[in-house]
Amino acid sequence: MHLLPLLPASTEGVVYLESSGEKMILMRSGSTMELERCALTRTRTLTLTLILALTLTLTLTLTLTLALTLTLTLTLTLALALTLTRRAAQARVDLRVRPARAGDLVRVRVRVSYNPNPNPNPNPNQVTPELLEKAHTAVAERAVMVSTPAAVKAFMLKLLELLHLLDSGQYPRNHSGLSHRVRRMLGLRSLVINAGSVDKDALHMQAERAVLLQQVWRRAVAVIDEVDVVLHPLRSELNWPLGDKYALDFAPERWELPWHLLEAVLSLQPAPADAASAASASAPAAPTPGVGGSAASKESEVLEKLRAAVRRGVELQLLQRVPHLVLLSEAYYQAEIRPLLADWMVPWLRRHGVRDITDEQMLVAIHTPSAVTAAVQQVLGDRHIKMLNLAADWLGHLLPHVLRKVT
Repeated sequence: MHLLPLLPASTEGVVYLESSGEKMILMRSGSTMELERCALTRTRTLTLTLILALTLTLTLTLTLTLALTLTLTLTLTLALALTLTRRAAQARVDLRVRPARAGDLVRVRVRVSYNPNPNPNPNPNQVTPELLEKAHTAVAERAVMVSTPAAVKAFMLKLLELLHLLDSGQYPRNHSGLSHRVRRMLGLRSLVINAGSVDKDALHMQAERAVLLQQVWRRAVAVIDEVDVVLHPLRSELNWPLGDKYALDFAPERWELPWHLLEAVLSLQPAPADAASAASASAPAAPTPGVGGSAASKESEVLEKLRAAVRRGVELQLLQRVPHLVLLSEAYYQAEIRPLLADWMVPWLRRHGVRDITDEQMLVAIHTPSAVTAAVQQVLGDRHIKMLNLAADWLGHLLPHVLRKVT
């Protein structure tokens, strides 16, 4: 009642709330009216109700859309997880078959490996049934067989080795008994031969499997990565040991003799200062272990002469010291150093059994092997003649070649 006089004259009434909670309209005339009976207020209430209903409908629609999106995402995740699980299960197969996709066609990759080098594992260098089974699996599954150039070359060489053994009939089992008896008489250790690789029937089975595998490859298409390197005759090669193992001829003298010569050369390395070089030249050389007094004194005398010859060669610029002893003149080596190195070899040859000829005859055989007389050849054994020929080759050709190298 106190509010109406303060409102404009165009205001016919105000809405207020009764103590009972009902909404009433107080008219300017003093009468009252319930709010539900006012047409203008009912219209506004209906509008608000419709807006609220539309808001709830939109919220429900968005909620359903989000639920559908989450359901689709979960479905795709489960499908991907099942696919990965199935591929992981296939990868655990003994043949190591793994799914792969080439274009729009599904293929599998079968890894084929072959090791030419023997090792402690069972069947290390044999054509096993498992290897042939991999090839048949690849054909059945229309697979891609993955391998390395060394494995393919080793397999082809293995096939040639099997055919060679079957053609020549030289099976290790045929002469293993005689070899064992000879080695036992000489006090050598017996060779351990794998019985599975020396049986004739086993060799036939391996050769048959190798031919079948080769036929599979002949019907396939080879895709070679870096073909210029794989098929290059010099850049791509494979060392394949074939046949039984035998000791090197003329061992160990064939490498002990060069080491004896190089020992003398290394002792000739001059010192940086002339005074130190003169002092080392005047100092007596240490005797060689295992050599008698006369032989040791002779070797010391030869080393002294060699040091003097090296000093003269350095002064004449026929040898150089830096970075090490390097030969610059072939003529100086043949005239001054080679005769002294021949004298250095005489005690070594004596220690290794050459005792039936004189030192002069030995030097003639070292310098000019063609001048050795028939009488000397009859006295010497085959091994002693090999020693003299090897010493002549090293003193005449190999050692000067080594001394000319700068490292």
